[in-house]
Amino acid sequence: MTDLIGRKHGVLEQLRDLSRRQSDLIADADMARLLSVLSAKQTLLAELQRIQQRLEPFRKQDPEQRRWRCPEDRQRCALLVQRCENLLGEIMLVEKQSEAELVHRRDAAVAGLEHSRSSAAAARAYLAPPPPQHRNLDLSSDT
Repeated sequence: MTDLIGRKHGVLEQLRDLSRRQSDLIADADMARLLSVLSAKQTLLAELQRIQQRLEPFRKQDPEQRRWRCPEDRQRCALLVQRCENLLGEIMLVEKQSEAELVHRRDAAVAGLEHSRSSAAAARAYLAPPPPQHRNLDLSSDT
């Protein structure tokens, strides 16, 4: 179990680092590299899911009843579990910030497109030839 928790911790550290990189790339509007980072994160998330599945049998055990090789293993495992929780919190915070930045950029792009569309419509209206005016000649007489 300690080995699995150690592997989980390592994967979470990598995810945290990639999340930070993702945030920087969003700020720089570097979408090509962002896609590469997202792909790497997907691989790590799949690995994290495999580790979580292997940890599942341990969740049903009472930690006090669990047999450890030595007391140091138990302490090390407890410390790693706490560090994993801290990493998860940090990752979630960075992800929320990244999402908010992406939404902001999307909204700004939409507003820019709407402004461009309005400007183009106004330009077309000014440049279009005036509509033909049909004048009727009144040839009737009142006499």
